[in-house]
Amino acid sequence: MLACLGGALVVGHLLGDSATIDEPVHIASAVEIARDGTGRWNPEHPPLAKALAGLALTGLPLSPVPDPLRSPAHGPMLFRFLFDNQTPGETILLRARLPFVGLFIVLVLAVAAEARRRFGPAAALVAAGLTAFEPNLIGHAGVVHTDLAVTLAIVLSLGPLRRLVQGEDRLASLQLGLVWGIAFLCKYDAPLLALITLPL
Repeated sequence: MLACLGGALVVGHLLGDSATIDEPVHIASAVEIARDGTGRWNPEHPPLAKALAGLALTGLPLSPVPDPLRSPAHGPMLFRFLFDNQTPGETILLRARLPFVGLFIVLVLAVAAEARRRFGPAAALVAAGLTAFEPNLIGHAGVVHTDLAVTLAIVLSLGPLRRLVQGEDRLASLQLGLVWGIAFLCKYDAPLLALITLPL
């Protein structure tokens, strides 16, 4: 219930929000990744989180952004891609942002599940509420970027990490490698985030 309420807050704000400074390049990269599998746009971030936005845009009539290596005028190219395309910019933004609402809802559920495992049902309820109504998370969940996806992957890594240390589960190392791998495919500084989970 709390996850759905938080998701509704995210949808409520993203419907009226203009594009952030990073979204045009993230969305251009997302379309390029989904269509061509290349990463010429926005190579400073790994492709996985942006690929979600690209998949959400599948089926829309979109002219791709020209090759960024052929022209230094990236700003005008990105503006034309987002706001002077075959599909209205508002529709592009909405469709590209929707997967991140889903990630936010899963994050709320993952935080609650981890809190329940460690501290019980009351802690799970408090943790879910704090996550679902946290303004920074709500703001981030309504835009196309890489931070929310890596945050979710790090939270999902806490369970396998605990089971690995306690020796409860032979599959824990495989599960930990999988979620850390997902994190590394979302953001280049994910290894630093993984390291800070080790003291837990």
